[in-house]
Amino acid sequence: MDIATNHVELLWQFRKNQESLADESWLTAVLAPHCKITRMHWRGSRLRIIQFPNEFARWLIHMAKRKVTSYLEIGTSTGGAWMAADAYLRTTVPFYLGSVGYDQTAKLRDFDFYKSEVGTIEFRNQNSRHMDLGSEQYGASFIDARHLERWVWHDYKKVAENSMLIGFHDIVLEGSTVAPAWARIKARHHEWREIIDESAPVSARCGIGVVDTEAGDA
Repeated sequence: MDIATNHVELLWQFRKNQESLADESWLTAVLAPHCKITRMHWRGSRLRIIQFPNEFARWLIHMAKRKVTSYLEIGTSTGGAWMAADAYLRTTVPFYLGSVGYDQTAKLRDFDFYKSEVGTIEFRNQNSRHMDLGSEQYGASFIDARHLERWVWHDYKKVAENSMLIGFHDIVLEGSTVAPAWARIKARHHEWREIIDESAPVSARCGIGVVDTEAGDA
């Protein structure tokens, strides 16, 4: 299997293998060389997708099944996961519109090159404290910024009225307070799911939580 060296090549890889994009095993294998797979050491590629590959693959497939046509990420870091999600949705979802990313620091890798290929992707160099989405609507939002209960709750409240799905990274990460925020949030919704790599040691697990705002409040 070819290994992409940048996000444009990852996009091309998705386009060349559209019949396999819903295959969790195939997608996990494609993502794995680019992912941070331990909490202590970086083992990924230049794309720096800071996710467990099988968790991230399941999140991407879930969004594609829900036909997410626009995507928002808070806490883009170097942009690895954000641009990978954009590339995947751009390939799998008809009439995909594009994505927006927020981060208070601007450290994206190869963003201009990727943007020149796809066009409809926007980075906003801004703290979520100042984020005002107004009437903007997104098929899905992903919260992966400050891993503290009050800030996860803050970011959730910022996007709750603007997103069909909301994903939260590191819901079981030791040493963070994402877990109590996630417990509060999922209790507010009829439909939620947890995507956790059960094969990883408990001390190394991260996890992705997902709530469906269209299903109504609990």
